[in-house]
Formats: sequence, C-alpha cells, structure tokens
Amino acid sequence: MERMREIRREGLKANVTAFNPGDTVRVMVRVREGEKERLQAFEGVCIARRGGGIDETFTVRKISAGVGVERIFPLHSPAIAEVELVRKGRVRRRAAGRGRARRRSPRSLGATLDVTRHRRPTLEREAALWREGRRLVAGIDEVGRGPLAGPVVAAAVVFPPGSKSLRGLDDSKRLTAAARAALAIAIRDRALAVGVGAASVHEIDRFNIRRATILAMRRALGRLGCTPAYVLVDGLPCPELGVPHTAIIDGDARCQTIAAASVIAKTVRDRLMQLLALRHPDYLWERNKGYSTAAHLAALDAHGLTAHHRLTFQPVTQLVLF
Repeated sequence: MERMREIRREGLKANVTAFNPGDTVRVMVRVREGEKERLQAFEGVCIARRGGGIDETFTVRKISAGVGVERIFPLHSPAIAEVELVRKGRVRRRAAGRGRARRRSPRSLGATLDVTRHRRPTLEREAALWREGRRLVAGIDEVGRGPLAGPVVAAAVVFPPGSKSLRGLDDSKRLTAAARAALAIAIRDRALAVGVGAASVHEIDRFNIRRATILAMRRALGRLGCTPAYVLVDGLPCPELGVPHTAIIDGDARCQTIAAASVIAKTVRDRLMQLLALRHPDYLWERNKGYSTAAHLAALDAHGLTAHHRLTFQPVTQLVLF
C-alpha cells in the first residue's frame, strides 16, 4: 500500500512545468506492454486545461499528415512521466474597431469536445478500394489498451459500396458521450455489417496487451457475418490478423470506417464498464472507465484488487508484489 502512495506522489511531482493553453508541450507517457515499460512522446499545442487539483486534465492537439489529432491527459496521472514546455504560445489580439469573433458551434449529432475547425475522416480510401473491385471493405479499431481494469474491445464496420459520408462522424476521442451514443445508432443503421469482439483481463495477462488486442480484432471480424475483401486498421500493421489490410496511423481521425469502428468499440466498452461499476462502485468505473485516475488509484489503495484488474499492469502489479 505504501508503494501505491509513492506511485501517486511520483505522478503528482512529474508535472512541474507551468504551461497554459496556446503553449506547445511535449508529454512523455509511460506505456506498459507486458513486463516492459517505455516512454512515448506526444507533442502538440495545449488547447485546454480543465478541472483542478488532482483531477485536472489538459488537452493537447497535434497535426499529423495534415490531420488534427487530440489527446486528453490527466495532469497528475502516474502514467505521465513529464510535461515539457517546448515554446510559449503567441496570443493573437483582435484589431481595434472590429466586431466580436464569431463562435463556431457544431451543427450535427457529432458534436465534439473542442469546436476548433479540423478535417474529419473521409471515405477516400474506401472509395479507392471500391473502384478496384473490392466491394466489402472493413474498418477496425480497438478501445481499452491502457486501462488498469476491464477488457480490451474491438469493432469492425463495413459500409455498403458507394456509401456517402456519415455526417458528424469523427474520431471517438473527439466526440462527447451523447454524440457517440447517437452516432453508434446511426452507424448500425447505415452499415452493411458490424462486428464486436473482446479479450478478457485474463487473456490480457496471459498473452500481453498486443496479442490480446489482435485477438479481439479477429473476433470482431469473425462476427461481421460477411468476409471483407480488404481491411483498414487503425495503428500499426497486424500480420496476425491473417487478412489483407492496410494500417493507418491515426486512422480513426482520417478514415470513416475506422472512425465508425472506434465509436462502436468505445460505446460498447463504456457500457461494459458502467455495468461493472454497479458491482464495484468504489472504483468509479462509470467515470474513469478503468483508467489510471487519482480516484481509481485511491480505491485500489483502500480496497485492493478485483477480478477485473489487469495483474500485469502497473500499478496493479505493485499490489500483487507487495
């Protein structure tokens, strides 16, 4: 238990650099894969800071291949090794005599957490494959690689050939919970096929998170009810899938079928964690979805592990060892 307190204190000490919205920052995130840990950098512009105290979060936006990608980080999470200020932002001042800047507001069911104008995912890649004669193109994405508790969930979505873009569809991380719920209904109504697969915490601990994620993806493909001619996958290549595919970095922000899969996977997993929260209310999984928040760590310290915690993930590992 004392080790758990030290981990939380380390998390609180890690983020000592003062930064404000508009500043460019580099976030060093601890990524745990099996028994190994590595640091992963995410550099971009801080566009918002919300909350206060140990529950404060900040949002960082970067541009990758012309596409805006955003991440929301808990400021005092032990998973954050460091937040480095790269450069201070410049404040734009409105010229005297001009009217107020017009606020842009979302006009579709895909309302986002941040209304900064950005490029939404398109059907360009799917359309190119359709023209090649590959009639059934599936997009795959997963949710839940990083939490301390709960399964990893993957979804696969196939839109009918020649489909039009679904209004408001975006990377699930940019959407509000209400927008995701509405879009999930629209996706299931529009899609030719939807498949969902999961890998349990026991499979994650047994195989490691990468292999468990691919297992969830294969299960999602197997539950489509059809055999896609080609697959578009978010992230890195997955030869273990055993199907022809293209991996697209930040695919959920660039490709509509992958974005649709990310919305389905996110809504399904969030619902699972809400149901598990009814059995284990002390961990607040209905809010943190099993991620390493201060409240979740405090509950681990006070109440110990459940059958839904990943034993190979820190700081859960520390409870097992100590």
